[in-house]
Amino acid sequence: MCLVIRRSCRLVLAALFAATPAIATEVCGVTDNVLDDGFEPALILPGYTQPGPDTPLTLAVADPPDNTVTGFDRIVLQGSFTGPPNTGIVAGGRLAAHSDTRFVAPPIALEPGANAITVQLHTVDGPGPSVVHHLTYDPALAPRARLLPATVSAMAPTAIAFDVALKPGEPLALTRLRLDTDGNGSIDLDTTQPDTAKAGYPQPGLVKITGTATLDDADPNTPAVQVPLATWFLAQHPQQTRYALCSAFGTLRTRLAAGTIPAALKTLNPALQDRFEPFWTSIAPQLPSIAGTLGTIIDGRFSSTEAELLLARPIEGQPGQSNAFRMQWSVGTDGVWRIDAM
Repeated sequence: MCLVIRRSCRLVLAALFAATPAIATEVCGVTDNVLDDGFEPALILPGYTQPGPDTPLTLAVADPPDNTVTGFDRIVLQGSFTGPPNTGIVAGGRLAAHSDTRFVAPPIALEPGANAITVQLHTVDGPGPSVVHHLTYDPALAPRARLLPATVSAMAPTAIAFDVALKPGEPLALTRLRLDTDGNGSIDLDTTQPDTAKAGYPQPGLVKITGTATLDDADPNTPAVQVPLATWFLAQHPQQTRYALCSAFGTLRTRLAAGTIPAALKTLNPALQDRFEPFWTSIAPQLPSIAGTLGTIIDGRFSSTEAELLLARPIEGQPGQSNAFRMQWSVGTDGVWRIDAM
């Protein structure tokens, strides 16, 4: 069971080994470990189906539609994709968050006029398919108010706060905020204190948040103005990150077992590659047997961009005794998990 606190997650893992020639899957077993210290058990979340290692790479941007003309100077892109575990998505130079087959990119700055935004998939082996999304920014269409969530993604269960930004020079004041925060078509947040607005997301999934901002000048003889609001939020499933890390470790093991040192080096961050390339080359004949003794993932902790796994390796001749060591991971600029230290 994976336990979540805020944006970090604690893993309790037992790893089994399954492989394919290119990308391996380190299947994580599950150990119940309920802690009475404020952690939320991920067992309450819907199950996550891990994509297979041979899942094809596909990508599509859904919103806003291609060739949209917008008054927003920063835009949130959302869409769908498929790919193996440990797939990264970069949109307009920014890392996109993804869960299951949906993704959301944080706000991307637009220039007045035509904009071409590249969205690209990445795997441990390098860039994959990409699409170019076209948007036109017209400052004259700037809305009088826009909804700004504190973040466009976080691991479920989570809660986020909302803010409403008024157009510079807007003469009216924000007096009321009404939002459908879960995308079911009903208003579930209605407040005259917009600076306290927040919503909880106990379940993973992509949500379109819609509503209205009421702008008024307190004069009863003039009507209030209703400004439509909309944005996206993605509550990520923590199991997706868990399986991505297990798969990344399995990929390292598989490639070392096959003796494919250049491919195995791709599981390491560049700073580590220079250290391990000569070492692995010097012991190349022993790599297949060494790969089988890398150990088993027994514990770990991760956030959305960093992770530490604890591995155990049985001590030969000492039944029930193991040596444990740590392996640090981070997400690169391509959105792919790689090893930082081991």
